[in-house]
Amino acid sequence: MGWQEGAAMMTRSGTSMAAASVASAALLVRQYFREGWHIAGVADPSAGFNASGALIKAVLIHAGEDLGGTYPFAGGNVAIGRSPSKAGGFGSPNLARVLPLSGDRIQVWVFDSGKGLREGEVAGFLIHPNAEASSGDEVGDVRITLVWTDYPGRVGAQRTLVNDLDLNVSVVGNDGLQFRTNDPLGGKHPKPRRDDVNSVERVEVRIRSGGDSDLPSQDSKLAVRVSAHVLQSAEAQPFALVVTGPRGTRVEAVDDLALLSRAPRACPSVPMVLVAVAFAVALSRRPAHAA
Repeated sequence: MGWQEGAAMMTRSGTSMAAASVASAALLVRQYFREGWHIAGVADPSAGFNASGALIKAVLIHAGEDLGGTYPFAGGNVAIGRSPSKAGGFGSPNLARVLPLSGDRIQVWVFDSGKGLREGEVAGFLIHPNAEASSGDEVGDVRITLVWTDYPGRVGAQRTLVNDLDLNVSVVGNDGLQFRTNDPLGGKHPKPRRDDVNSVERVEVRIRSGGDSDLPSQDSKLAVRVSAHVLQSAEAQPFALVVTGPRGTRVEAVDDLALLSRAPRACPSVPMVLVAVAFAVALSRRPAHAA
């Protein structure tokens, strides 16, 4: 905390202060899509739409960057570590990471499903990363975030998740290249765990040059499956999906799921319970009218 007598501005950290910052960021996210900035990084009102609450939440979580530092606990200091984590949630949202303007080096693609999925149904997507345009750092990697607004659980229930959706990401044509969801270590794994606790799932795929990449080749494609694993509600479950990657990355919805047949379901495991708390928000070079 910083304070100066007679100063017009002071800095503080903590969840109370972060709540106001993140609420302001949420307004900018809504404005960005309503004014149609997501198509080419410039305002296009004809492409604008009203984003769902799930999409706004997905963008904020997608934008998260590691907090770093430590927090006091049991008489000592504990490292917050990489996100996602119990201490730092998904980190501090930096909207420049997910809402590009014209000329920026990243591309954003969003899917806001009002219809939703019923139990057993699968929505398929194919990502064509533009590996040649990767910046060589994490900003140029492919990040995929799935969020759904779950139905209310029963009072006193030990398990609060009502509808369980799954996010599965793999390299097309290579069963051994799947990716962990909600894992601070990230990266590929032959048997990634399935998160059956949270209504938020995020996957990161490194797109780097010089061999430090999760893709076997520059023309590799990513298969994305959003599946309704277990639904306890009578209604279908809507969801939002956000994808970012190097400029020129393309995403397409896939009706023929046979194209994704080599993207097997993740194996069950005990996932981390996440608390999505942001301690600060970075809105670098983002003018108010542009979000």
